[in-house]
Amino acid sequence: MNEKQQRHKNLKKKKRRRLLRYITLLAAAAALVAAFVYVAVQAVSSGVFNIKHIEVTGNEVVDSETVVEASGIAENSSIFWVDINKAHYNIRELVNVESLEISKVLPDKIVIRIKEVPSICAINYDGAINYIDEKGCLVEHSDYLRKTDIPLITGFTDVSFGKIGETVSVNPDWKYDTVMELLKIFKNDGNLSKISEIGITENNDYKIITKNNVIIHLKDLDNFKNNYSYILTVLQQNKSNLDINLTVGNNPVVKAR
Repeated sequence: MNEKQQRHKNLKKKKRRRLLRYITLLAAAAALVAAFVYVAVQAVSSGVFNIKHIEVTGNEVVDSETVVEASGIAENSSIFWVDINKAHYNIRELVNVESLEISKVLPDKIVIRIKEVPSICAINYDGAINYIDEKGCLVEHSDYLRKTDIPLITGFTDVSFGKIGETVSVNPDWKYDTVMELLKIFKNDGNLSKISEIGITENNDYKIITKNNVIIHLKDLDNFKNNYSYILTVLQQNKSNLDINLTVGNNPVVKAR
């Protein structure tokens, strides 16, 4: 065998060895994939990836149980079959949120992180508590009052609610606008949590009820602004059990309740 034939023979041997190594590696990879698939199938069939924990964080107005129920995510279902997009849609139909994140944490946990749009007041109407944000939009419906650090709006009999996130219609709208302006002033000054209720009286004036059981009677927004320093003093001194009429004369008419 001459030198040229020997080189050709050696080249063919190298090609066979490379092919053999490739086939061996391919077979090993296929075996690993098959083993992984087998283990995964066994794990799924045995319930290892069934949801055992659903954690809700950041919610204030709506309770965790209601969020989970609305999401459509059920415990003991496979974590791989959870429709995150549908859960997002369902929760946004329940409550107006600034941000919402739903995460799968293997092997068996779902985490729902919510940042609600802040509520500035609540309207008790037709047997439900309806939370309203600073823009006058509906944040959430509830069967009972969950937040006690915001006032109730009362005295309005013509109220219409649309979908979550839509503007609430309250008539007469100009009186409702006045109430919302009062709320914003209290919020900006850090006194919103001291107010229990703001509404329209039988005399078609306004009333502010504090958490300390002080009722303050007002004519309109100008009347409120003209007496705001006095109202702030009442709040800051935590006065209680008083009836204060600011609708007559230049001085408050104060009576014990």
